[in-house]
Amino acid sequence: MTMTNEKLISIWFNDITERPFNKSEKTRDTYAKEIKYFLDFIKKDIVDIDKADVKTYMQSINAGISDSSYNTALAGISSLYKILGYDVRTENIIKNNPTYGVIRVTVKNKEKVPLTPEEERALLQNCKNDRDYAILLMLLSTGVRINELINITLEQYNNRDEYNGIKLVVTKRSKIRSIYLNDKVIAAIEKYLKIRKDGADTLFTSNSGEIMSRTSISRTFKCIATRSGCFTNDRISQIAPHLMRCTCATNMADGGVPVQIVQKMLGHTNLNTTMRYVKVNNDSLKDVMINYSI
Repeated sequence: MTMTNEKLISIWFNDITERPFNKSEKTRDTYAKEIKYFLDFIKKDIVDIDKADVKTYMQSINAGISDSSYNTALAGISSLYKILGYDVRTENIIKNNPTYGVIRVTVKNKEKVPLTPEEERALLQNCKNDRDYAILLMLLSTGVRINELINITLEQYNNRDEYNGIKLVVTKRSKIRSIYLNDKVIAAIEKYLKIRKDGADTLFTSNSGEIMSRTSISRTFKCIATRSGCFTNDRISQIAPHLMRCTCATNMADGGVPVQIVQKMLGHTNLNTTMRYVKVNNDSLKDVMINYSI
């Protein structure tokens, strides 16, 4: 039995976000683009592609892209064969993964430096409107992921529990958890709701009433940093929603919150992942060592 590329890609597209793969829609869409670029370049049926084809393509894109982009392209192609080789409808058609043995690049992650208290104040004081202030404050106060935040609905916010908790439904790997809002965050959101644009069901909406995007929020934060005049160009390039998550985790740990609690707040399965977020500052280390005695 033969299947067209279009049919095979359709099966992959439907499987990738389901068990046992459980990839996010964002990852699926990213991989779909990489697969399209690959197939447009190779111009062969998926079943006929071999390792030499993959190597040829990877060499063709090697120049001018980052190490992480290189790995993403390879991961996208690999997912196509991995998933089709698993699906009972295609396992007898796709018997080999031509990406096996094609080496990924070792990426050295740049250490994220959390915002200082002065930088936090500079950002909060230079927000252009109540919505941006509420989003920024919520990220800094809860450590919620940006994709989780933009998918919180107005109904979820209005129906929060007696402890001002919101159960997150759209989460990484679909692991449901709750976040809790303090009085300051709630006050900021309530002020924003007075000027909120109707349209989308989400709590935070764009100026036209649509669901907000990750990129627009990240761009907004960089504009706020630039407006404040308190950041170098290099530091502005680092300003992103994920940095707020790192800052929140570090502030919690510096404030004496056990790292296991920080782990649950961030929604991490592995404590080692949390430790990559928590940056212990030298003053905290100094105070602990000076005051510690046996």
